[in-house]
Amino acid sequence: MESAMSHLDDLIDQLDCVLSVSQAAKALGKHPTSITRAIERKELLAYRLGSDGHWMILREDLRDALKAGTPSLREDDL
Repeated sequence: MESAMSHLDDLIDQLDCVLSVSQAAKALGKHPTSITRAIERKELLAYRLGSDGHWMILREDLRDALKAGTPSLREDDL
């Protein structure tokens, strides 16, 4: 299990400090809808500037959600 967490940390450390939904999805091999679903379910912390703004995800928040086993990020994409 420790090896898997080490691999996760290595992957996350290579990402930018702030990610868009699309960037997070690409890094995790998920569909952007899965990332948005996690945000809407409050499983993944994200920030939006203005009511029409795009979601922005901090790298550390993405790491925390993955380590917590966030269901929306574990589900298979359709």
